[in-house]
Amino acid sequence: MNNIKATWNIELLTSCPKCDYGIDITQIEDFWHTQIEPIEYGTVATTDFEVTCPECTHEFKVDFEYYEWSDYQNKKFYAQPK
Repeated sequence: MNNIKATWNIELLTSCPKCDYGIDITQIEDFWHTQIEPIEYGTVATTDFEVTCPECTHEFKVDFEYYEWSDYQNKKFYAQPK
């Protein structure tokens, strides 16, 4: 009997401060070439990370955060792509 598969799904969500467009930073070209590890936060590489909004081209900086699943379920944070 074959086991059922479980698939990882990693997102890094933010919103543009100018137009409120939802952005998944992991979908930005070359993000995975930055040497940043999944769920890494509080490091030089994950602080003041430069983002350009694909909707309005506004440039801004973000600091990565990580929340435990229980925090997510309790909605103690929110940054959702639209």
